[in-house]
Amino acid sequence: MSETEGEGPPRTKGGETVRVVRGRVDSLHIYELKEDELDTLAKGSPASLYLTFSFPLLTTATSFLVTLLTTEMRSQSQETIFVVIVCVGYIVGFVLLSLWLFYRRSMSALVKHIKSRIPEG
Repeated sequence: MSETEGEGPPRTKGGETVRVVRGRVDSLHIYELKEDELDTLAKGSPASLYLTFSFPLLTTATSFLVTLLTTEMRSQSQETIFVVIVCVGYIVGFVLLSLWLFYRRSMSALVKHIKSRIPEG
């Protein structure tokens, strides 16, 4: 160690000298990962994307349902279009919401599994 606490010896990078300054910590936890766990973490969770599309679909379906229930439709085809939008909006919205719940839990479970390799205490 050099004279300054936490400062290591100079390191070279492509012929240049790089000074490394290190702040001390009292403990460091290092987790070993399997390749598939690392791949899963690197891909990230698609959960936020599912949630992002779920809310607008459910909101649109609700607004079309309210319109369908509170107004008189001029033609049968117009009413059919509104019914289709309501049905598709609710079905796809709830499917995406279910997928969000599933993937959110699976990513949390993977992190808990990795963290459980080091006992607390």
